[in-house]
Amino acid sequence: KDFSVSLAAHITHSVDSYVLRSLVRYCNYDKPKMIKLAKLIQVTLMERNLNMHQVTNCIAKQNLERVNLFDISIVDKINEDNIKLYSSEVLRLAAVDINQMLMNDPFDVVVVHDSFGCSPVNMNLLRGWYNEILARMSNSNLLEFIIEQLLNEPTKIGVFQEDLSEEIRNNSYAIN
Repeated sequence: KDFSVSLAAHITHSVDSYVLRSLVRYCNYDKPKMIKLAKLIQVTLMERNLNMHQVTNCIAKQNLERVNLFDISIVDKINEDNIKLYSSEVLRLAAVDINQMLMNDPFDVVVVHDSFGCSPVNMNLLRGWYNEILARMSNSNLLEFIIEQLLNEPTKIGVFQEDLSEEIRNNSYAIN
């Protein structure tokens, strides 16, 4: 439609921004905070396993189920006061990412609009997280979700390539 031509640019920029915000969170994280959060999640999950406690109505879980894309920004919201509101599935996904992050020290990522960079010493780590974010997006329903929001009707998009996410993860030059 003529009046909504700019929406494509807005959508592209919003997805670019999501990728860059995620990249910064994975690479330039607060190490002491993530160590503390990893322990908190571990204790909470162990308690749930012992008590068979499950959270059934959780916004983060609903979004995860709808879009099939874990958003690392959730770690900024989880704390001792509200952790019981998050589903075990969301906490397990957060724990996996946090543990992966903690395998390397945080480092600065410079972001300008849709461009990013870091010290050459850390470029391979940045590339790995970039590929992981893109691979997860390729497995998600994000495009369907965006189109549904624009058209206000259910949308189904077929799979382009079954093993696309693995090709993205294993690609040396996804940043091109």
